[in-house]
Amino acid sequence: MRLAQHRPQMMAHRITYRRRILTQKLDTGSGALKHFFDTVYYPCLDATRGKPYGLYVHGDNDTSGAVKSVEMITTGLGWTRAASPVSVLGALDKAAREACWELGATLAAGLMA
Repeated sequence: MRLAQHRPQMMAHRITYRRRILTQKLDTGSGALKHFFDTVYYPCLDATRGKPYGLYVHGDNDTSGAVKSVEMITTGLGWTRAASPVSVLGALDKAAREACWELGATLAAGLMA
């Protein structure tokens, strides 16, 4: 079987447990993230239903639009939020790094359960 035939399953596996990183631009997702979801949405629709995800969003002014966009997409995919999104405004500080660490630890703990 050719690699292209396995691609949807491989992509589904790769994206299921990875933290979603989104750079906020004008209250919507960045072009790269939009392209990512456009590419994997249908191939992963059934293969990843019910899988957990985590979200980290970093922006300058407001991240609520970006969070809402990702939550709409992940709702359509049937993914479950493992933890509250981590939204960081401005420069990353110690509290932001700790929140990201907690997000990653929560996702990891869910995988080990």
